[in-house]
Amino acid sequence: MSTRFGQATGAFHDRQTPAMSSFGAGVAASLGLAAIQIGGETDGSITLPSSFNGVVGLKPTPGLTSRFAVVPIDPDRDTIGPVGRWVKDVALVLQSIAGKDPKDPLTYNIPHDPLPDYVAACDALRIKGMRIAIPESTFELLHRQDNPTLAAALENAAATMERLGATVIRGHDLAIFRPWVFSQWQNYVEFVHFREGTN
Repeated sequence: MSTRFGQATGAFHDRQTPAMSSFGAGVAASLGLAAIQIGGETDGSITLPSSFNGVVGLKPTPGLTSRFAVVPIDPDRDTIGPVGRWVKDVALVLQSIAGKDPKDPLTYNIPHDPLPDYVAACDALRIKGMRIAIPESTFELLHRQDNPTLAAALENAAATMERLGATVIRGHDLAIFRPWVFSQWQNYVEFVHFREGTN
């Protein structure tokens, strides 16, 4: 959004929502204005604009990339990640921005030293033997939102992972996941953390 040019739209038509706060990264990557963008996310600000605009967005685990100089919203979930048109491009940028930073103490919790090779991990054959769990709350949420297209895409993704040799685990849930998805407490916690982080 710009006071001079107004509200940005999505990349595909002039009435499309660009979605969430890092929408500039999603739209710019989709239109080919830059090979890679960097976005910030607390809760959907990288992943949703990427999804809405047909590009790849990665929300790293908080602490994998430095958040120095980022306006804090929720110190437990704030993170910085790359947005681009290709998975390997995003992996390459993650490789360069991940790591310990003395200006962000959370980065010292990274368990890997050295970091894994994220670019090499993009090989589809590397998925063979992995165990990937998909919480049932994910499917329940999509049904509550009446989003059969996204539910079908998730089912297709799971089938593709199985075809490539992964074991997809279904029928289970994460004990702490369900209340966060279906309640408003998440917003309350964000507001409290935002107030503390900016004072």
